[in-house]
Amino acid sequence: MKTFDMKRDDKVTIYISTCNRIDKLKRALNSVIAQDYENIEVIICDDCSNDGTESYVREMQLREPRIVYFRNEINLGACATRNLAIKNATGKYITGLDDDDEFTSDRVSKFMEAWDNKYSFICANFIEKYSNGNDKIYYDESEYIGNYKNLLFANVASNQIYTLTENLQSIGGFDIRVKRYQDWDTWLRLSYKYGDFMRLPYATY
Repeated sequence: MKTFDMKRDDKVTIYISTCNRIDKLKRALNSVIAQDYENIEVIICDDCSNDGTESYVREMQLREPRIVYFRNEINLGACATRNLAIKNATGKYITGLDDDDEFTSDRVSKFMEAWDNKYSFICANFIEKYSNGNDKIYYDESEYIGNYKNLLFANVASNQIYTLTENLQSIGGFDIRVKRYQDWDTWLRLSYKYGDFMRLPYATY
């Protein structure tokens, strides 16, 4: 029996960490603002950029009240910057976006529809876009159920997931000691503590 638990007014936190990539950040942020699920909080964590990122985000906040901005005064790295957002998230659910990627407009609503409390997290397929104009769906286009054992040898959960905020907070977010594959490490720890995860067959990233 499905243990689905979602209200249409549940808030979703979307965090974006960034450092000196203002042009990429603009594309990423626009894809979040364009979500067809409206009750979102967008936390932008700036790892001490000096390229005009702060001015841009401050200006965007005047037009978009759902944007929250934090800035490191010294460069602390991606994990610490993401953790700043995770610690301050107020949404019931949480998901991330790398500043050089973008969401499809239905990503959050797809996650809301698919969420089941029996999973540690859910994720989705994604599209790789190449400079020659070609696109490629990354994973086999079928639903996938796995657990931490499946993550021991390969990151089959993609680079961003969707979960309860309290789940991600309870494992301490990202481990600042990890210098590579931080996302993989985090998803493995989530699944180890909370059980199976599901990867949706369609691409939303």
